[in-house]
Amino acid sequence: MNYNVLPNNAQIELVEGCNRMCDFCGLHGIWALPEHRVIKYMDSTLAEEIAKSFGKWWTKGKRIEFAMHGEPTLHPDVHRIIAQFRKHNPLAQLQLTTNGLKLIKEGSEYVNALFNAGLNFLLVDTYSRVKEIRTVTEASEPSVMN
Repeated sequence: MNYNVLPNNAQIELVEGCNRMCDFCGLHGIWALPEHRVIKYMDSTLAEEIAKSFGKWWTKGKRIEFAMHGEPTLHPDVHRIIAQFRKHNPLAQLQLTTNGLKLIKEGSEYVNALFNAGLNFLLVDTYSRVKEIRTVTEASEPSVMN
């Protein structure tokens, strides 16, 4: 296998949905109507299968990022999923990008648990234009679907 043609970064979307309703986000468009505001979680078994699969060819210096169109800290098994990725990908960089709301709510023990599970990088993007940000509670609570 030629490792030079493998990707350097992979993004894993653990959650479709968010605890914010930023006007600039594509999710805001998807969730335009209250009945569309359903948070969906990646199945934990699927996440482990992906972690195992990556472990067969992912090498040192490669990054796995938990982020995309949803807030990864909303996943109820986020710590266990990170631990599975670390177990099967011991040399990979594990990065989680979050809006920070759950970190504020849960505190330092939650953050420490992310790193203890195997996370290397935690990026917090709180955004800069408060006017553009509405919490989901301001726009009606989302429902949850696994």
